[in-house]
Amino acid sequence: MGHESEEGLHFLQVLIDAIPMAIYYKDIQGIYGGCNKTFETMFGLSDEGIIGKTVSDIWPKELADIYHKMDQELFSHPGIQVFDSRVRFADGLNRDVSFHKATYEDMDGRLKGLVGVIVDISGRKQAEERLKYLGFHDVMTGLYNRSFFEEELKRLNAKRQLPLSIIIGDIDGLKLVNDTFGHRKGDQLIVKVAGIVKKACRAEDIVCRWGGDEFAILLPKTDTETIEQICDRIRKTCEKAKGDPIPVSVSLGGATKRDADQSIDDVLREAEDMMYWKKLGSNHTRFSVATYLQRSLAEKTRETVEHGQRVQGLVLKMANALKLSKTEREELSILAVLHDIGEIAIPERILLKPCCLTSEEWQIVKEHPGIGNRIARSAPNLTVIAEAILTHHERWDGTGYPSGLQGTRIPLPSRVLSVVDAYDAMISGRPYKEAISHREALEEIERGAGTQFEPALVDLFVRIVSYD
Repeated sequence: MGHESEEGLHFLQVLIDAIPMAIYYKDIQGIYGGCNKTFETMFGLSDEGIIGKTVSDIWPKELADIYHKMDQELFSHPGIQVFDSRVRFADGLNRDVSFHKATYEDMDGRLKGLVGVIVDISGRKQAEERLKYLGFHDVMTGLYNRSFFEEELKRLNAKRQLPLSIIIGDIDGLKLVNDTFGHRKGDQLIVKVAGIVKKACRAEDIVCRWGGDEFAILLPKTDTETIEQICDRIRKTCEKAKGDPIPVSVSLGGATKRDADQSIDDVLREAEDMMYWKKLGSNHTRFSVATYLQRSLAEKTRETVEHGQRVQGLVLKMANALKLSKTEREELSILAVLHDIGEIAIPERILLKPCCLTSEEWQIVKEHPGIGNRIARSAPNLTVIAEAILTHHERWDGTGYPSGLQGTRIPLPSRVLSVVDAYDAMISGRPYKEAISHREALEEIERGAGTQFEPALVDLFVRIVSYD
């Protein structure tokens, strides 16, 4: 019988040691009687090392005092006790654990001590903190999200927080970046602006991502003068920031609640209205996006300013000969400079390739009229040439791209530009083709009449440049 009892105890010890949770037990005086292998591994304390010890010998004083008090409470009210704590493991790292303790009695019902189980819950805690963080933050920017902002708006909408100010900001040109360069570039712009906005604000300000391209800032105990200073800091930092692929710009609007009876919803609406008013009044900013891209394109393709000026001069001569209106001449003039703006999104390795393009590379190049069209439509000052940009590689015989338009279905500005641009490209040369003479270029243009170019426009162009 004794042998069987020893076997049973051995089996029980093996079983307890195999459990992946730290297990220990104490007598009613709070003295440790032993622990399992997991306890030893977790805290670097052996079974022999804790026997006869108390919490004061094992744990730091601040924890020992708490654990001793809780042991006394458990012995006073026998049962089960569960609580979380943070302790240092054998590897030197502090981790979150959960203590599960239960009293035990002898065969006669007398209280003998307690058994404790310690569970490492640091992974669960981290997951909970992550979920809590995600519940209140925008994943991309790390700013607070709209839900948190709205909760804080309710909390801070109190008389003691007056004046309470709100700033609403909207990133200029984000749709252009998304449509032209892809959402990855757009996301990079959002993150950059988020950093600028956060840095410009004070520690007590609540900065959130309000929507796709909008930010909102809640400023307790802040007057109108201060929000103007913050908006000015944001604008100036944006101006200094390196734009890739467009200048960093944010339209900002602010409003202040001064009276406790004033509706916070009205203040929020006023801030939004002010932001939209600023955005509508910033057409020059949106136009600067196009000119910025045009400069970047010139650097990227190494196309000279002189090329643009030559094409511009020739299309205006064509426009005068065709007796076009002043508005039509102005449109042609802008088109001459910006018709290839879509190439800004084409990889430089393709644009500057010194030999023939592969079919895949050629398909990428053929996307640039559509990209340029989207860029032009994004800037009010350029919408008038958006269609001409889209169609400037169409051919008179219908074999051009992107739509295969034929004859007079191709807008006149595109038909004029195609002749002039082809001529200047031939006399200037390209990475994949050397320049040819004025006479050779005219002969090529004439050979393209009726196929690539409108015959009447070819005749007119030849007369103009021959006369010159």
